[in-house]
Amino acid sequence: PGTIDEVVLGKYRLGQDPIVMCLGAVREKKNLAALLRGLAELRKRNGPRIQLVVTGPETAQLRRDLGLVAQLGLSRYVSKTGVVEERDLPALLRLASVVPVLSKSEGFAFPVLEALASATPVVVPRESRPKTAHVIRIWRRLDRLPDCPHGRSSGPRAATATAPGRPTATTR
Repeated sequence: PGTIDEVVLGKYRLGQDPIVMCLGAVREKKNLAALLRGLAELRKRNGPRIQLVVTGPETAQLRRDLGLVAQLGLSRYVSKTGVVEERDLPALLRLASVVPVLSKSEGFAFPVLEALASATPVVVPRESRPKTAHVIRIWRRLDRLPDCPHGRSSGPRAATATAPGRPTATTR
């Protein structure tokens, strides 16, 4: 995390502030609104400057949440990348300081696995931990694969290693 990749920074028009990366298509269950309210509270308290980067395609819920961004006065702290090219995902995740996964429900929790594969910390709500524990166990097994450089699988390969043909965070 925090590794600078100038090409990816420029391609997705990201600033130099620490990045909080929200992966995947924004749907109501992803709970982006809770993160936005938290960011607004952080700004009110003069907390550290961060940029919240939202990936994924345009959705009705994303448009509603962008309205909340404007209402909360967060426009300069929130950006959207659109759909991220699969080959760019590991670099984007390495740029991130943290990946919050605040979903009200998450199937396989690919964002957790993808972030861990890039050595990026993940934040999940206490009530989601039992649902994401299986992902952590899978990651620990993948981490021991002999063909992984430095004992780590890289980017989306880690996710597809256990579920071939499944969509990555960029296409959900």
